[in-house]
Amino acid sequence: MRTLRWLFILTSLGCASTGPGTRSIDRTGFDLAACAPASARLFDALTPATPVDYLEWRSHLGGEAARGTRCEGASDAMACEDAVASLTAPVDAWAAMTSGGAPAPLTYLVFTRGDEVGAVGRDGLGALLAPLDAADAAFIAQAATQGTVPCGEGRVRAVPGGHEVIVSRTQTCGGQRDELLVMVGEDGAATVLEIVVVVEGEAMICP
Repeated sequence: MRTLRWLFILTSLGCASTGPGTRSIDRTGFDLAACAPASARLFDALTPATPVDYLEWRSHLGGEAARGTRCEGASDAMACEDAVASLTAPVDAWAAMTSGGAPAPLTYLVFTRGDEVGAVGRDGLGALLAPLDAADAAFIAQAATQGTVPCGEGRVRAVPGGHEVIVSRTQTCGGQRDELLVMVGEDGAATVLEIVVVVEGEAMICP
């Protein structure tokens, strides 16, 4: 799988703003919803380049979400199940939320496709999902920023070379709420272009 580059390039030092008094990223041109309806899960809208029998978003604490039937297309279902059970987190597993007093759980994707079983970290998301649509780009943007992209909202726009995505992030320690503008290239490379502080957090030391 191609290496996914994780570049964090800010438009200025500290927190950025799009204008006087602005407390959100400018929504102009963001006419694509990553997924719909608003109650849907972004994970369910992912589109692997090669269809899979089963896709799971897993953390070391347990499953985050799953879809499909595990090992459905395997010639030896028991061997497939054993292989899934023996999978460990790849070195590029990512935290889906910010850390507080303790490190946030690391997450990754698990899939079965016929007799193939695999675990995919953030560097492999681009290859697994390419060509990327709005949902795929939004999921990669989430993985790059420890934030979320709500379904049903215009948070994505197609741009030359990929998609730009608006991600929301809440700091576990202090409660600061940010919005991040993330460019996700066609190869899955994620670049943070701008950060806006939506709500200031409390100055505190996490336990």
